Amino acid sequence: MMKQKDLHFKVSSGLKNLIGRELITDQYIAIFELVKNGYDAGASKVDVIFENTKTIDDAKIRIVDNGSGMSLDDINNKWLFVAFSEKNIKKVDNGRTYAGAKGVGRFSCDRLGSKLILTTKKKGYPTEKIIIEWDKFEEDTEKLMMEIQVQHETVKDCEYIKESGTVLEISNLHDVWDRNSLIHLKRSLEKLIDPNQNIVDKNFNIELKAEDEIAEDLLKNNDYNKIVNTNIKNTVFETLVKKTIKINAEVKRDIIEIQLADRDTRIYSIKLSNTYEIDNISIEIYFLNELAKRNFKAKMGISCKDYGSIFMYRNGFRVYPFGEPGDDQFGLDQRKNQGFKRYLGTRELLGRIEIKGDGIGFKETTSRDGGFIKTKEYDNLKNLVIYEVLRRLETYIVEVIEWGVDSEVLEDNSINNIQKYLSKISNGKNKNIIEVDYDNDILKELEKRSSKSINKSIKDIKEIAIEREDKTLYQKVDSLGKEFEEKKKEIESKDEIIENKTEEIEQVKAQKYFLTNTIGKDVKEFMVLQHQIARCCDTIEKGTNKITEILRKENISKEDIERAKKAIASIGKENEIILMASDTITNANYNSEFKKIKVDLVQYIAEYIENVYNASQSHRQIVKVEVEDNIEFIKEISPLEVSIIFNNLFSNAIKANATRIKVIITKNNTQLYIRVLDNGIGIKEKDKDYIFDFGYTTRFKGTGLGLYHTKEIIKELNGEIYYNDENRNETEFVIKVGQ
Repeated sequence: MMKQKDLHFKVSSGLKNLIGRELITDQYIAIFELVKNGYDAGASKVDVIFENTKTIDDAKIRIVDNGSGMSLDDINNKWLFVAFSEKNIKKVDNGRTYAGAKGVGRFSCDRLGSKLILTTKKKGYPTEKIIIEWDKFEEDTEKLMMEIQVQHETVKDCEYIKESGTVLEISNLHDVWDRNSLIHLKRSLEKLIDPNQNIVDKNFNIELKAEDEIAEDLLKNNDYNKIVNTNIKNTVFETLVKKTIKINAEVKRDIIEIQLADRDTRIYSIKLSNTYEIDNISIEIYFLNELAKRNFKAKMGISCKDYGSIFMYRNGFRVYPFGEPGDDQFGLDQRKNQGFKRYLGTRELLGRIEIKGDGIGFKETTSRDGGFIKTKEYDNLKNLVIYEVLRRLETYIVEVIEWGVDSEVLEDNSINNIQKYLSKISNGKNKNIIEVDYDNDILKELEKRSSKSINKSIKDIKEIAIEREDKTLYQKVDSLGKEFEEKKKEIESKDEIIENKTEEIEQVKAQKYFLTNTIGKDVKEFMVLQHQIARCCDTIEKGTNKITEILRKENISKEDIERAKKAIASIGKENEIILMASDTITNANYNSEFKKIKVDLVQYIAEYIENVYNASQSHRQIVKVEVEDNIEFIKEISPLEVSIIFNNLFSNAIKANATRIKVIITKNNTQLYIRVLDNGIGIKEKDKDYIFDFGYTTRFKGTGLGLYHTKEIIKELNGEIYYNDENRNETEFVIKVGQ
């Protein structure tokens, strides 16, 4: 009998493709994997750097982290050890739960380019460098993987590394990284990070750098949504909190806590027994009405349907393909098609699911874009999301909210529906319910309704409390019922007082919007106007005296001429203020002192044009105003001086035979953009560089002071104005105002 011999596996060099380029097919996911490796190495920052992107032959990707780095022993026994992951040995390091644990993420480098230079330094150890040419693994697949040489050398230092860290320099790239690709990468990196910053270490930052795109970024005025070079941030849910309906769920070992809020007002919270055999999970889902969709696009620069739906995160990092546009891991769209208006689909929902800790039972597929391996725990999660979370959201929307409602606040009809909804929310059918708590503010809002409806609602909720043996809820509602009867009597006795105060209240409202028309003008308003005009006259008198003094001189110097110019400019400006005060008395009727006041500049401009300027025009020329949705710009201004800006621009347009004038107001980060366009005869090429200069005019008997004054006033607002000569179809002035 022959002696048996132990055998062993041989690993072909062709394995590289199976766990590299063929496994990770998406270049964006490849970068994610390398960024996550930086996080797992304890880095506080990862830089994703693109070089020479305009010439593909010279293009490079450099991924730099300031993590713990590696020694030569680590490189040899860990990094070059295929499928080995230290993360499987210890789950947590540096206070962080590891984001990955497959041991193949390093092969993402092969997906990006055919050459890798890895430079790394561990604190207290030399700096090590290895060079890998991935193509060599493909030359002869009969070769063993271990037969392919990896170049190594110990180097003095690396410009990107201080005490410790790792640099991955990838060249001979497989993809063209143009501006659109880089913007797409930025969007993808945003989604990589869980928007719940309590999950991901707040000290962990990702920065995208591409030197070839800096010039183009400057042209985009540092608009985060349009630039490449930036720190990556995920603020997606901040744009939705106050605009729509949200449901949250916290899944713990024994209990599931669910809370529903409507436009930042909590409606109810509920505790359930956890029968799903999963724990340490957070769920946050928003219903997107049309208002929320418009607001999202305005803030994020992309429509909701193109952004995605319900994202999945594991220990702070995204799991693909959950949330991708068109992806429907939970079968929501199929479910919606079957249930018509009763169910919500992916286009109406935006949310996140966060799996924290070890997440036993939730393991990602090795392919990195295949989501989770189908396990009992994963199936339980899907059922929990649909039956405990989504159905509660759908029920509220169907029974309380009108579909497509655009209001930012709870409407009266919604409040009325809530009282019916709360009456049956815990009707005994669900035996897993432990506790229900209704928001006190909602109960107080219901208190304002008719006594019949309120008493019935209170009675219904009392019955629920008795059925559930919820003493706390019963006492709260009973106390509220007694309080309601007392307040009802108080209200009835104060009806007469309220009626007498109505006129005062209306006056207060008028003061809030100082351009809103009122019935008459009181003595105080006229006194303010008189004071303003007196101040202007005093300035005019001083300017006139100064000019007279200069003219009496026999020899007038250049300095004298400049003094005279300034005096004339001052006189012209004060004269315009007097004229504006006159228009105000006639047309505006607002009770506002003419000193600087803090206002919403967007609202002021829109209301001034509508209620003052347009109202004062005897001709048919009407100025149209377009304002970007949901923007405001709080600024301290002089109302009269701001009004002069638009009077000058509109006056010039009319004198240029314009029959249409349009004002478009938008906001970009901390700057307000105001475009004034008209269809007049325009500005000649020879004049465009001088139109804002003191005394320059293109009209017979013109003063050349209007646009000069306009420019000076805008300067005082921390802004600038320029003529847009690129607009060949219209005359366009652009005003930029900073905070």
